[in-house]
Amino acid sequence: MTILEPELGAIAGPDVAAVADACASSQVTFVRHLAASVATVTEPDVVAVAEAARRAVGERGLRSVALQAWRAGDHDLAAEDVRAAAARHLADDGVDVRRSGCAVNVGLCLAASGAHVCVTPAHLALSDWPGGRIRLARRAERISRSEFKLEELFTLVPPPDGRGRRALDLGASPGGWTRVLRARGFEVWAVDTGALHPSLASDPLVRPFAKTAGRFLAETDVGEGFDVIVNDMRMVPATSCDLMVAAARRVVPGGTIVVTLKVDSRSPVRDVRRSLGSLGRAYEVVFARQLFHNRNEVTVVAQRPSDAAGQPRITTR
Repeated sequence: MTILEPELGAIAGPDVAAVADACASSQVTFVRHLAASVATVTEPDVVAVAEAARRAVGERGLRSVALQAWRAGDHDLAAEDVRAAAARHLADDGVDVRRSGCAVNVGLCLAASGAHVCVTPAHLALSDWPGGRIRLARRAERISRSEFKLEELFTLVPPPDGRGRRALDLGASPGGWTRVLRARGFEVWAVDTGALHPSLASDPLVRPFAKTAGRFLAETDVGEGFDVIVNDMRMVPATSCDLMVAAARRVVPGGTIVVTLKVDSRSPVRDVRRSLGSLGRAYEVVFARQLFHNRNEVTVVAQRPSDAAGQPRITTR
């Protein structure tokens, strides 16, 4: 890989489908977005980039595209200005231009190395947002910024319908992740020595427990277990993983955990590899990625296996 910008790299050789498959099968954690570059404008201006996008779409006979633009690092051009100009050119050619939700993404990546015009099947892009930079609405009912992390995850790994299901939020205070889970129908057991936000106090499907996560798991009768357990606590990755392994007996077979790993910026790859191996003692890891809204963290989704004996399988990655 050639590093073009701090958040932009180029791989020559394999096609985007092969890279996307590697990201999915090997838990390539620090990649949020893929785009297949088909042209580069080395001295870009708004008109030149728009014309390059027009040629790329016309040569491929595309009639409907999701048009996206973003800046990778500092750049004189505004991404939205470039997108608007390209959208006008494509509309003049009769192309249906949208922001997302199409089979093909046309990406305009503005970098110091030039403006890269990309044409990518949407299902291979890893994210349907420009450069993987998901922008979520600031809802009036939002309790904390941490909600964005869970909401972003749910755009990539949709949760099950929470109605009739139970979730456990370890380290819940002030209640941002609890609110997101409740919005999806889950009954939530919220565990923290800190207080929950007053907006959650009157919700009969929120059960607060003023305990540490360790004491709760050791002392509390939870019945048949939880469909989902989440953990966004500030712990070193090894401690977070040990806690989630201890929580495995509280997860129903086939149930899911979500944990954010606060990785060391000096050794993030090592931290992630060790953490996934540790979680593999009790779960099967199905997703591990650094999301846009948790820049110094990695979000992991794992499932408790539901094999015949109901026992976790040992997996390593």
